[in-house]
Amino acid sequence: RSSKLAYVIPTSGSTGVPKLVSIAHGSASSLLLEWARCSGSTPASRTVFSANASFDISVVLIFCPLLSGGSIVIPTDVRDIPAIAELMAKFQVTHAFFVPTALSSIPSSFTGRWPLQHVIVGGEALTLETLRRSSSFVSRCASVVNAYGPAEATIISTYHPLPRGPRGDDDEDEDEDSASSSQSVPIGRALRTHSAYVLDDAGKGPVPVGFPGELFIGGRCLAREY
Repeated sequence: RSSKLAYVIPTSGSTGVPKLVSIAHGSASSLLLEWARCSGSTPASRTVFSANASFDISVVLIFCPLLSGGSIVIPTDVRDIPAIAELMAKFQVTHAFFVPTALSSIPSSFTGRWPLQHVIVGGEALTLETLRRSSSFVSRCASVVNAYGPAEATIISTYHPLPRGPRGDDDEDEDEDSASSSQSVPIGRALRTHSAYVLDDAGKGPVPVGFPGELFIGGRCLAREY
């Protein structure tokens, strides 16, 4: 039944004291079906399990390929990025997940050696500087998205497709203010399973474009008690 408990996972605690949240089967399956559609997962897909099993993104890395009839490539150590890159090349991996710091650690010698179709970047803020350092890798992937979502909203709530050919560190970049390199890449728009609004501090109405506010997430993928 969709209301039955699928899993329990701790929140990050970024907005308060960490706590456990309960995700129902209906929420998890809705997100997985939507993400399988967004990522173009097929029976020919090969997904590398490149995340710690205690992170909720592991649910996507396991069940999205299984839902579509694809396969999973499991590395010995998810922290060994060069070894994961070698494994991806060996098994012609098509789908992967990386936190931004890991993305920039992929050896340039491995770039373009496998047919990567869809890469999720998430788990921490993706800065413009990290994106520039990873430009060689990103430009050779068919699709790379910056994904965002708290555990309370079932793994992924919004996503932003990244440009395939971000600029490198050219003369124009050197003239830019140094603070710009620490600016974050947008988190994009809500998935079809979610709604996302930036509201005022009272939560009573949306703020104008470009103004700060609080992010409110809704939809059928919220955890129990939300």
